Amino acid sequence: AVVIGIFSRPTSAEVDQASLQGTNLTATFKDPDAARSLRIVRFDEDTATLREFEVAEKDGLWSIPSKDGYPADAAKQMAEAATSLMDRQILDVASNNAGDHEQYGVIDPLSPKLEPGQKGVGTRVIMSDEQSKPLADLILGKSVRGAEGQRYVRKAGQDVVYIIQIDPAKLSTDFENWI
Repeated sequence: AVVIGIFSRPTSAEVDQASLQGTNLTATFKDPDAARSLRIVRFDEDTATLREFEVAEKDGLWSIPSKDGYPADAAKQMAEAATSLMDRQILDVASNNAGDHEQYGVIDPLSPKLEPGQKGVGTRVIMSDEQSKPLADLILGKSVRGAEGQRYVRKAGQDVVYIIQIDPAKLSTDFENWI
């Protein structure tokens, strides 16, 4: 029984890094016109509070729910945000260990365990379709040192930390840019 147990025990899920390199991190997000809402969540380390920005289309009109439904001229900004999240090629796998999330800055800002002064909290970016189904749900982390435009990122709910090329400036949360 012991021998059978040893050979049939579950193994830890190791990530085959070589097979992931060059694959599309957001492969299920194929149509930028499908994006109907964008939510960006940041964590304020000093006060342990969340800073959220959301823009959404409802009944053919864009508005900013996080600013009491303020009207938005979001067509151009949503197109830029959508294309910045689509076709993100995995350049490398940095880690598959949840204990490394702080180091790479990819701790989920929506985690209920955050405290004042918490370090390594990323920016959560959720782009959804008209049924509120996520097209992309990523946590953007720190910039990769010495690599222009590369960032650590992970999919929400997963431990694997990837390195991708992304321009976070296209995911603007500046309220003035959306009106």
